[in-house]
Amino acid sequence: MKKTMILVALMLAVSFSAFAGDIAPTRLDNMRSLGMGRAYTANGVDRIGIFFYNPAAIQNVDFGKLSIFNFSISLSRDWYDMFDELNDLVDKDLNFDIDKLDATDPTSQKNKDAWETLEQVRQTFNGLYDKNGSGYFQNLSNWTNDKSGIGFAFFVKAGVEIGFNKSTASEMGLTDAEINAIDLGAAVVNSDGLYTSGVGADISRDPKDNKYFKSTDVFPGLDLKNYVDVGVMATKGFSIELDKKMRGADRPASLDYGVTAKMIQRTSVIDKTINNFEGVSAKAADFVANENVDTKYDAVSETRIGFDIGAILHTKDDLNTRIGVSVIDFISSDFGDYGKPDAQVNIGLAFNPFKAIENPFLKDADVAVDIQDFSNSDKSFSQKLKIGIEGTTTNLLTWRVGYTDKNISTGVNVKLGKLFSLNMAVYSDIQNRFGKDFKTTNYAFQFGAMF
Repeated sequence: MKKTMILVALMLAVSFSAFAGDIAPTRLDNMRSLGMGRAYTANGVDRIGIFFYNPAAIQNVDFGKLSIFNFSISLSRDWYDMFDELNDLVDKDLNFDIDKLDATDPTSQKNKDAWETLEQVRQTFNGLYDKNGSGYFQNLSNWTNDKSGIGFAFFVKAGVEIGFNKSTASEMGLTDAEINAIDLGAAVVNSDGLYTSGVGADISRDPKDNKYFKSTDVFPGLDLKNYVDVGVMATKGFSIELDKKMRGADRPASLDYGVTAKMIQRTSVIDKTINNFEGVSAKAADFVANENVDTKYDAVSETRIGFDIGAILHTKDDLNTRIGVSVIDFISSDFGDYGKPDAQVNIGLAFNPFKAIENPFLKDADVAVDIQDFSNSDKSFSQKLKIGIEGTTTNLLTWRVGYTDKNISTGVNVKLGKLFSLNMAVYSDIQNRFGKDFKTTNYAFQFGAMF
């Protein structure tokens, strides 16, 4: 009866969550989950898996030590491209002050400077509008007891996304006269820069003849999406032996299940004039107008409480098959102005199909397949599907390969003695910044220590 009630409760959770939306829960990843494409519902038997993917995994941990330093950092490849282009722009001698444009004198050096500056800016940023400099830093401190199935964790995660938005000249607040003045400066530049009354007289002052600089030309503003999450978590796991053996097993199967309680505080710098809780989106006009842009923004903090539940069925067959299900934020309080996180339902399968192969590279490899957030109708099947494989070549080196959303991820783990480890992963992600999606390639590193 007890086993039946557990399974019924999980099915009710799955059914209830089918009405959920697409707001992602707060989640930490490690290099193992990233390297395996985040296929972690049935095989996440480590600290990240326990507290952020499936609390039932705590019943299978083989460690009971306190872990204080378990930090990681991830940066997107776009940072390099953005820094390189902007560094070249800073090295140029640019001179532009909108208040000094001279709409009456087509030969004005000020108009020429304005055109040359704006042209340099436009050329630089044309290749940066599709870039998204994203990254995060996180640390997870925790203690688990492998005998009682109890674990506690404290974590901090700080994330940022930086990119550039577009504003047209008219959206920047430039008047027709100012636009024409810049165009006159452009005409002078394109007339070999001869500042004579004769050349000036040949340049049309009629805005209808504007051919260099137009009101529809675009210029960059700054997007800054940011957050700092601080949280405490407590996990409790349980395990029961089932009555019968699964096919191919020489002993009865077992069912692990668990629950996690968490309290999370999020802090972000936002635009207080429009209550945009994703972060800050400053338009070009904010800078050109010489305003104190920082006076428009403020830091806000909100706290919520949530509960996760999960179960893992161990068939104990020849392939060491495990079937997992978890519901993240099954119950959650409102996250204040950030909104209420929607429940996320994940289903996973993990097994070892290569045990019979006499190949040390594959013999102990573990394969995992997940369908995550499967009730979310806004995601395609390729976004929900996660596939990962992990193998060990030596006692010191572990390799990983993953697939998700048509992208390949890779990772390695190098053990540095008994207490320390260094993990690395390369993976792709889809980031959404103020309603626009960006595909990024990311490099992540993690250092762990157990005391």
